[in-house]
Amino acid sequence: MLKEYQVGVIGCGGISRAHANGYTGAEMPIAAAADISQEQLNKFAAQYNVEKLYIDYNQMLAKEELDIVSICTWPPLHREMVVNTANAGVKGILCEKPMTVNLAEADKMIEACDKSNTKLAIGHQRRFEAQYVKAKELIETGAIGELISVHGCCG
Repeated sequence: MLKEYQVGVIGCGGISRAHANGYTGAEMPIAAAADISQEQLNKFAAQYNVEKLYIDYNQMLAKEELDIVSICTWPPLHREMVVNTANAGVKGILCEKPMTVNLAEADKMIEACDKSNTKLAIGHQRRFEAQYVKAKELIETGAIGELISVHGCCG
C-alpha cells in the first residue's frame, strides 16, 4: 500500500496551478494551502478541493503534518519560507524558480534543508527544452563569443 502524502502549497497565484495540477495528476490531493490573499485562497480551494486554508503560512506549517510543500511565491520570499518549512519538519520542498535573490540566501536554504534532512528541489523545468540546450551549446563552444550577461523576461 502506497503512503498518502500530505501536500501543502504556499502562494496560490498563477504558478501554483502548475504545481497543483502535478500533485492531483499524481493522485496526491492537496491537504492545505496558504496565501496572504483570501480571494486567491478561495479560488485555489474551489479549483482543487482544498479544505484547510491559511492566511499565514507559518500557522499552516505549525498545524498541519505536511510531507511535501510547494513554495509558489516571489523570489525574495523563498529563503525565509524554505528555511521555515524545513524547520517545521517537512521532508520535501519544491520551490519555484529562481531559487532566491543571491548566493548567501541560497546557502541558508541549503543549510536549513541539510540540517533537517529535507529534500529541496527548485523548479527549473525548462532547462532541457531545445532552445535552452542550443543556447548553452552556443555559449560553451564560443560560437556567439564571450558571454558577458544574460537577461531574461517572462511574459
